[in-house]
Amino acid sequence: MAQRTCTYTETAGESGPKACPGKHLAKGYCRKRYLRWYKYGDPSIKNNRWGRDQDASTKTCSKCTRELSIDCFYKRSDGYEGRVSKCKGCWRPTFERERARNLRQYDITLEAFDELLARQRGGCAICGAVQSAKGRKSLSVDHDHATGEVRGLLCSRCNTGIGMFRDEPALLAAAIRYLEAALPTGQLHLFAA
Repeated sequence: MAQRTCTYTETAGESGPKACPGKHLAKGYCRKRYLRWYKYGDPSIKNNRWGRDQDASTKTCSKCTRELSIDCFYKRSDGYEGRVSKCKGCWRPTFERERARNLRQYDITLEAFDELLARQRGGCAICGAVQSAKGRKSLSVDHDHATGEVRGLLCSRCNTGIGMFRDEPALLAAAIRYLEAALPTGQLHLFAA
């Protein structure tokens, strides 16, 4: 007895119609097409693993329940529809609360942070790198680990650099002397014999 195959045919652009090679299950469809037909009423619907359309142009906010353009939601790399569940307007207060909570560990308020940022002309105290408008690359609060006193705001590179030198001016001065000695030759000889 000949094995029956799925009767679904999808249109495949230039190459013409393409028949589904799947084994017949019910209603003339293979298992995959039958489940799509059973769940959505159409065997051609392709959904992601959460059952939502990733190509949708609108989305409903889980907090304010408004249906908005997909651009009104922040991107999310870890899955569900590629966007967060709340719109940007509903997320903003969450960001502000999180920012205030992070600053509390340094005993600094949002106002004091903004004042310090203005004193530093909106940039890193060492290299002058400016905080991005979107706030994604915000400046870190640099503090003395012994006393907890806030010294200033630094970009992530300068903050990491100071941390790698263990906040010791003598090590930083030695690094400066090392770099200045190598400058006239134009090359750093890391492994000189």
